[in-house]
Amino acid sequence: MKLLKHAAHAALCASLLWSGSCSQEDPFNSTTTTGPVSVAITDAASNDIVVFEVDVTGIQLKRVSGATVSVLSTTARVDLASLVDTSNLLASSRVPIGAYTSATITLDLSNARCLLVGKTTTATLRDANGVALTGTITVPLQLGSPFTVASTAHRLLELDFDIDQSFVVDMVGNSVALEPAFVLRVDPTLPRQIVAVGTLTSVDTVGSTFLGNVRALGGSVISTVLFQASGATVFQIDGVPSTGSAGLTALSGLPVDAPIQCFGSVAPTTARFNVLYVEAGVGTYNGGTDVIEGHIVGRTGGAGSDAVFEVLGFSSNPAHTTFLYATTFLVNTSFTDTHVVRRGSASAFDVDDLSVGQLVRVFGTLSGTTMSANTTTSVIRMQPTRVFGPAAGAPAGTTLTLDLARVDLLADTVFDWADGGFTPVDPNALVANVGALGVGLGINSTSSVTAIGYFSGISDSGPDFTATALVNQSTAASLLFVRNRPGLGLNVLTTANASQIQLNVSGVAATGEVAIVDRGFLGSIPLPTAPTPTVTHPAVNGFYSLRDRTNQTVRIFTRFSDFSSALQSDIVQGATLVQLGAVGAYTQGINTLDATVAAAVVE
Repeated sequence: MKLLKHAAHAALCASLLWSGSCSQEDPFNSTTTTGPVSVAITDAASNDIVVFEVDVTGIQLKRVSGATVSVLSTTARVDLASLVDTSNLLASSRVPIGAYTSATITLDLSNARCLLVGKTTTATLRDANGVALTGTITVPLQLGSPFTVASTAHRLLELDFDIDQSFVVDMVGNSVALEPAFVLRVDPTLPRQIVAVGTLTSVDTVGSTFLGNVRALGGSVISTVLFQASGATVFQIDGVPSTGSAGLTALSGLPVDAPIQCFGSVAPTTARFNVLYVEAGVGTYNGGTDVIEGHIVGRTGGAGSDAVFEVLGFSSNPAHTTFLYATTFLVNTSFTDTHVVRRGSASAFDVDDLSVGQLVRVFGTLSGTTMSANTTTSVIRMQPTRVFGPAAGAPAGTTLTLDLARVDLLADTVFDWADGGFTPVDPNALVANVGALGVGLGINSTSSVTAIGYFSGISDSGPDFTATALVNQSTAASLLFVRNRPGLGLNVLTTANASQIQLNVSGVAATGEVAIVDRGFLGSIPLPTAPTPTVTHPAVNGFYSLRDRTNQTVRIFTRFSDFSSALQSDIVQGATLVQLGAVGAYTQGINTLDATVAAAVVE
């Protein structure tokens, strides 16, 4: 009934809304018996997986009484590998007020699509025992303590899919073994920026709001959301940037059901979303054009010219039914006509700002492997780009020099740096403007560093790269990860007490098994067998989960001692550890990881 009411409201105001003369109402009105709850899903970066699209078919919340409440109205298809810096809005609705103790998420893998780095065909999905996955998986998500839904508070449930703990990758066989690992956070202290993808319903320029239908990748409506803009909200409408009221006016010029992508956060006391940045019309995933996403690996054409770019990446047709992977595309541009923007920026750029190394999304017309992006309806958006390599030393003022090793998932040798313009990048001495980001990170000549940001344009004479974030990988958290298929190659003897978990590992890993320490961009090493691999955490608080695959239960702990003691109790009662992932500071000399986060699976 609510959706029908909004449809009628939109129809009644259609001729007035676009001039800002009709106010909007909350898509789900406040009541004293229900409260607003939004669910978003996120992920961390992976070194091996480029695409992992899967259908989420159900999200259930369980009340203290035992009753369940569904918060997902329709199947939502998401690409988990793309959610590195953001979380994807899956649901936004009102549920009965009161306490909730747990949740479940159901994934349908029948049409899942997983692409490994460097592959041109999708990988085969298998379960942890090597059996092909084609059906549904329901993952229980137990909470450490109940959370309460109130009529005056907008609760955010953030589902964090840990891609590194969920997959064991077989590059040679082009397959992955999947054991889903989720963390559920309620009102996280540092939530990821939420992105809501859908279509526009109406705009109220007076109230600085607009109404939209959030949609799954397949087009079905997930939720109806009222977005609250401000004077600082950035809009990119058909590739043209603006802010505040000018942006809302430009948005109101689009037709009903125009595609939108909105970045922001939940409003804490209302069912609205505070929006910081909006992409709409052409230059969006569903904007009616072919799309290429990848890195500029070569460029022809100097400053002020109609440049031709070589972009290594993947493509999609407008309907997202035809894809090309690990392909080098030729992209033709126009210096005067091609719209060039940067994600989240209100500034207009041009093709001179596009240099070798930059990650881009290109919206145009694709014929074979040649993209025409040289008209006034063409958009190229610069995306945040990761560069990684050893530091030459500590930052010198506001700059840091790196011996470049990788750009996102690509080796530095893939790029034709000589095409980079007047002052091309020297990959052996990339100079990054890091501002004050390096303060307190302890970066020196022994450090390996990841910088996130944008490559400079071909005419810029300053640093090669401007960072918006910086990580000292040498001191960053590592992942100790063991997956064991009992009776096959690995033999894992687990002993635990209140202070530590020890893993006596022997044998040779079979397909689907692994025992490693993953250090992110620094790469992975085999887990040493001596000294005995040990997981501990002397501090009081952390986040730990223990899943029983046989009983389909998950227990959540905030104290490591409770977690490790419960694991030992299960083992004494005959359970077998089949997976352990622990994240924290790893000390190789004593083969010990101080785990602030850990997840174990037994059966």
